Amino acid sequence: EQLDLGLNEIKTIESDAFKFNPKLDYIELRRNRIESLDPNIFSNLAVIRIFYLDDNQLNDLPADLFKHNVNLEQISLHSNKIPILYPNLLKNQAKLEAIWLSGNKIKAVPGDLFQNNVELQEIHLNYNEIQNLDDPNTFSTLTKLELLDLNKNKIGPNLPETLFQNNVELKKLFLSHNKIRTLHENVFASLTKLEQLFLDSNEIASIPDNLFINNVKLEQLTLSNNQIINLSIDVFTPLTMLYEIWLQENDYSDQNKQDLKTYFSNTNTEALIW
Repeated sequence: EQLDLGLNEIKTIESDAFKFNPKLDYIELRRNRIESLDPNIFSNLAVIRIFYLDDNQLNDLPADLFKHNVNLEQISLHSNKIPILYPNLLKNQAKLEAIWLSGNKIKAVPGDLFQNNVELQEIHLNYNEIQNLDDPNTFSTLTKLELLDLNKNKIGPNLPETLFQNNVELKKLFLSHNKIRTLHENVFASLTKLEQLFLDSNEIASIPDNLFINNVKLEQLTLSNNQIINLSIDVFTPLTMLYEIWLQENDYSDQNKQDLKTYFSNTNTEALIW
């Protein structure tokens, strides 16, 4: 059963609103004006698979909001005003495949938030206020993760060396517009299936020679608008499948620019260098 209440002017939902709808497996509440939700509002929805609550005014998510929704596969909460994610919010969502939390005011991601979400394939956390990802276990159980979007946050100044160690299926990793300054040479070492990596608009000063040594399937790479002074050609030799790279708006010497231009002119890669 499905329920579509999207594109209305709903401000509040009574705590027993879904009391007589236990067979609902899809709820559409996007583009309303909902500010808060009772912790038990979804408690009898045992078969629910999909929640769309994006484009509302939600300023809090109760820690037990999804406690009884063990069959959830997709949750969309983007474009709200959520500042905090409680560690147990997704504790019972072992079947969760995708979650959209972009466009909120989230400042931190608890290290164990995704611990039980072993089926997750997509995480969207872009356009938030996340300041760091210091816990190396934040994504450690997500062996099926294919897309991780962390663009437009405040993440920095570095990333734990083993942050992505177990994300062996990751194909798209977006880290643009953050405050990353340094990258450990092994931070992407396990990402052998990575196809897109966006690192532009950070504060990166140097790129280790072996940073991309295992990312042989990489097709798109952005390093523009950083503070890179010198970029060795050796960085790119493993990237035989690369077809687009953005390198402009850095602090290269004229000689380094020329070396990069010469190198990429002999490859199939379309390179934007300056």
